[in-house]
Amino acid sequence: MLLGWRPSTIDVDIRVEPDTDALFRAIPDIKESLQLNVELASPIDFIPVRPGWQECSPFIAQEGRARFHHFEPYAQALAKVERGHQ
Repeated sequence: MLLGWRPSTIDVDIRVEPDTDALFRAIPDIKESLQLNVELASPIDFIPVRPGWQECSPFIAQEGRARFHHFEPYAQALAKVERGHQ
């Protein structure tokens, strides 16, 4: 969506590194306020990913100390096939 792949989405899969309790506690409020479905999932949960996938993950934005990246695009596509998404 952010890179023009599609105009909008209501489903967001996220991977948090490092995990923090405060962030996990905030997710339900974020889901409600943005009317999103948020799943704690990433391609690495469904398929083996190649070494160095982090370096191939496109940067989206930085807010304060939080940095946001798309997961490596080839892994995203393969994971969607594995999960049966269209």
